[in-house]
Amino acid sequence: MSQPETPKLQEVKRVSRLLRGFFRFLFAMTIVSLLVVIASTLMLPNDGAFFVELAGIRFSGETLTGSVRALATIAASLGLGLSLKAFYHLIRLFGLYAAGQIFTSANVRELRQIGITLMLYALIWVFEFASALPAITSSVDQWAQVVSSFPMLALVCGAIVILVSWIMDVGRELREDQDLVV
Repeated sequence: MSQPETPKLQEVKRVSRLLRGFFRFLFAMTIVSLLVVIASTLMLPNDGAFFVELAGIRFSGETLTGSVRALATIAASLGLGLSLKAFYHLIRLFGLYAAGQIFTSANVRELRQIGITLMLYALIWVFEFASALPAITSSVDQWAQVVSSFPMLALVCGAIVILVSWIMDVGRELREDQDLVV
């Protein structure tokens, strides 16, 4: 027999449905962005007015070669792919909340995946850095831009989200143990 829902749980479910819809919209817009990035990066003119950026280094004009365009397209696609992954897990997480499932192993799993996804942005930066390395080594003043472009916040936030998911998992296990004892 199910228990009646409290007003707080009803509010959580309502807000979660709204957020799930919002993240579905962002998911769809990210797919559109991915298509636009792929098309525009490959078709940019080499007149110096347009540029692509890899690991904080701008390439334009004659430095905007075919290989730089391809690397920028791959890096942007990977970043947008990670955004799709993050939105996917947020959609699933808020779907669980909308169903009234607040402290479950499924919630912990989705939170952990969001944290991992955030940390993967640093891996894309490493790819961008490695691909832009020839341009970076040719100019000493580029290093400040490269270092400042590292996604430290994504790495730290990802680690915090993973830590919070672990704490939630421990709390969930303790609650289940306590429910068995009572």
